[in-house]
Amino acid sequence: MWGLLEKITTQVINFSSSPGQVWYILVFGYRLVVITSLGGSVYGDEQGAFQCSVQVTGCENMCYNAFAKISHLRFWAFQLIAISTPTIFFHFYTLHIQSQIEKIKETEKALKSLETGELVAGNENGYDGKMEKDVRKLTRRRNQVGKFKIKEVYRGTEKKEVPHTRKIKFVFIMSLLVRLAVEGLFTYFGFQLFSFQQEGSNDSSLKTFLWMRVPALYRCRDNGDEELRTACGMHMKNNGYVPCFVSRPYEKTVFLRYMNILSFICMLITMFEVVQSIVRQFRNKDKSKKNMPGFDPEQQQMQMEPPSFETVMKRNAYGAREAARLESIRREKIERK
Repeated sequence: MWGLLEKITTQVINFSSSPGQVWYILVFGYRLVVITSLGGSVYGDEQGAFQCSVQVTGCENMCYNAFAKISHLRFWAFQLIAISTPTIFFHFYTLHIQSQIEKIKETEKALKSLETGELVAGNENGYDGKMEKDVRKLTRRRNQVGKFKIKEVYRGTEKKEVPHTRKIKFVFIMSLLVRLAVEGLFTYFGFQLFSFQQEGSNDSSLKTFLWMRVPALYRCRDNGDEELRTACGMHMKNNGYVPCFVSRPYEKTVFLRYMNILSFICMLITMFEVVQSIVRQFRNKDKSKKNMPGFDPEQQQMQMEPPSFETVMKRNAYGAREAARLESIRREKIERK
């Protein structure tokens, strides 16, 4: 698991700004690690240690279900998985673009070797049908990738090549928007699920969300649930509620506030990164227009069109021999059929 997270984080950091790198540290370093390392010890006996003053079997379980419709720990686990999903998809998309760029480079290198009459290592016996297919797919791959730049990034002593294209930038911004929307949805769901624990307060402000408290004494009241009324009705006649006592309320309060504050900070960072990426994209677009006053899209497309396989093979004597050899192979296959 940690190896996969390391690969994904390394891949996405190549395209992230400084706020984005802070977001990864907060999510995977201060949220995921805290949940996996400390969450179990705090929430391990959550339901078993939830005690209510009852005599009827089943009332305690129904009161616990009313108190915590979903465990904090499981809710945060779902949240981290959901907000990490756009990042994972972006990781696989960049890997796909990198593989397409590598194939484009290899095909262009092979075409150049054919034009000069040189042999590429591993193809001493000539070029087969695979080479022809790669040449025919070259235009489609170039259109799919678009214009790209290779930037060299140093990670310690290791040098890596990071491709940059307009499509990668667009997909990166879209992943940020989806991540922001998911974070906002989970913030809303978390407030709706856990804010009922704040008795006597209907305040829905940001401060209420960030500073939630897990009560030590939970008053299990009739909330309209027929099953709860059936299990606990006899205990609600005197006080109108069933007193229940929560295990480790102070520790859970610290956890809840810690995760809510970090979630809000991550949401602010994502918003800032979205704005920064969009502004940077428009600035680069304006600079490219100023630097290319006579840019002609049709002429650029013509330059991107690769020569056909037959054209390249016939440009020199070596290519002519290879073309004749391939033609004879085709004829033999036809005659055998």
